[in-house]
Amino acid sequence: MLVYKNVPFNALIDKAKLMSKTQTTFDEDIDLLELFLILWRGKWILIIFIIISVLIGSTFLLLKDSRYVEKVPFYESKLIYSLDTLPPLNSYEDKQVLLDFKKIFNSKDTFEDWKKNNSQSQVNLEDFINTKLFNGINVSKNESERLTSFNYKDGNYNIIIRTKNTSLIDEIFDYANFASEVLNLQYISSVNNEYELIKKYFKDFNDNYPKRANPGFISKLLSSTRYVSAIEEGSNTLNIQRPTLPINLNAPPPKNFNFLKVFVFIILGGMIGAFVVFIINVMQKRKANV
Repeated sequence: MLVYKNVPFNALIDKAKLMSKTQTTFDEDIDLLELFLILWRGKWILIIFIIISVLIGSTFLLLKDSRYVEKVPFYESKLIYSLDTLPPLNSYEDKQVLLDFKKIFNSKDTFEDWKKNNSQSQVNLEDFINTKLFNGINVSKNESERLTSFNYKDGNYNIIIRTKNTSLIDEIFDYANFASEVLNLQYISSVNNEYELIKKYFKDFNDNYPKRANPGFISKLLSSTRYVSAIEEGSNTLNIQRPTLPINLNAPPPKNFNFLKVFVFIILGGMIGAFVVFIINVMQKRKANV
């Protein structure tokens, strides 16, 4: 082992590393202190730039709000609907029922039947047509031009209503329930037809195979009977909720001052001011060294 003045050489190396690390920390402390002193000496420059930045930013925000042109109120509401009683028809699933309802809702015949008893309604057939003529071409309407549209969002099936007249929202709700009743009647007719068909198959099966029981026929007959009874007693294939609270899509922006944006302008002004202070400090040092 190497020894210098009775001190192991490895110990000398460790001591030198510790002194170097201490010196580096000391230098860093001096640099941070010097940086703070530079900013402190230029504090008025920092304050001036922060004030200028806040004034410019605040003026911009106020002018932006003052330029807002108030628009005609345009409201959006939703009718949330869901499956209540599934008809016992072969290969029928939830999606098929929902598609049938959409088809009936947008049907010209359905609307004209409803309109007969609601002649004072301001809703027109054109409101349910999702296309329009443009230079002789049949094109799709924009969402803002449609009174109603269907969508699926957040686990809910919705009828979206967009209108300037909030009284139409309740009329659309009434029409949706009418379309739901039409759907009930169509399914009852289909179920009754299928019931008679199953009875015929059941009779033919018993005539041909009198000693073989087939409970499948009985189960289908009972399902058909239960569905028709449930609808006649007041149940519905679909459950349609009342309209949601209308939201004004053209509502003006809030008038409250945005302090978060003002804080951003404070930071920006401080950064620009600090940059100017450092530039002035460098120029003063160069001038002193000349």
